[in-house]
Amino acid sequence: MKYINILLATLLCAATAPYVQAQRFPVKPTKMKVFKLPVGTLPKGAVPGIKVKIPYNNPQFKAKVIQLPVTQLKVAVNQKAKELQVKSAQQRAAGITPQQVWIDEVQKYRAELLASYHLPQNYIEGFYMRRIDPYRSRPEQIYHPDKNSDKVLYRGMIITPEELTAILKKGFSPKDSKWNTGTDERGAAVSLSSSYNEASHYIFQSGYKKDGIGVVFVVKRKPTMELGKSAEFNSTKTIYYSYEDIPAEDILDVYIHGEYGPESLSQIVEKINAGTTRPHSTWTDQFNRGGFLR
Repeated sequence: MKYINILLATLLCAATAPYVQAQRFPVKPTKMKVFKLPVGTLPKGAVPGIKVKIPYNNPQFKAKVIQLPVTQLKVAVNQKAKELQVKSAQQRAAGITPQQVWIDEVQKYRAELLASYHLPQNYIEGFYMRRIDPYRSRPEQIYHPDKNSDKVLYRGMIITPEELTAILKKGFSPKDSKWNTGTDERGAAVSLSSSYNEASHYIFQSGYKKDGIGVVFVVKRKPTMELGKSAEFNSTKTIYYSYEDIPAEDILDVYIHGEYGPESLSQIVEKINAGTTRPHSTWTDQFNRGGFLR
């Protein structure tokens, strides 16, 4: 049962995340009467069953591969999806907003978040030098508007759990903006991007922060969010500015930078409850190692 719970958490997070990114994020949420497994989940020839590698290195799991009958897997995932839908409906009926749920989760699991997702200085510097700096002169090679950028934009930051909860309560304001390069005569603005990849790279351009975690917010796009006009600072046509406050209710999702990139906060909570998170030291020192680096 423990293996099934781990598998369900992994599949559901992949299948119910609300937006499509270049890195295999699903699109806008839809009500599902019948839950369909993500494309590519079932390998060729896997008619009687499906072999799934557990993507966590935890000594308590002896088996590296588990196998479940396809019918059993579909029924179990269907049931879990229905449970999540019922829970969401109950929260809406009780007047509980997604932002309140996230705030409670961040406060409850603060220690676990820092243990597994804190970004130390050596990792920030290594990531910047290897993944960002080589493309500074040609950003158009890696930054492109995402397919759903007509509906959502992204804002990446390195912040503490306390700062994360404050944003989830109050939203964003130009008054708090420290980066205003490329804005017009109105001055301060909240910077956003139509490229998730670009927004996630902002995490690594503000330096180290004690208890800092890398967060990318998915924000509802509004007509008041204007495309930056500067050809010099917005050659990719991906940077937008909001000269108005962005309320907390316009934050549609929260992703945190992990070992293999972005993970939704809901996915992380599932992993914490399943006991499958790992210390960040198992991956944040990767740029200090010799040989092949991810």
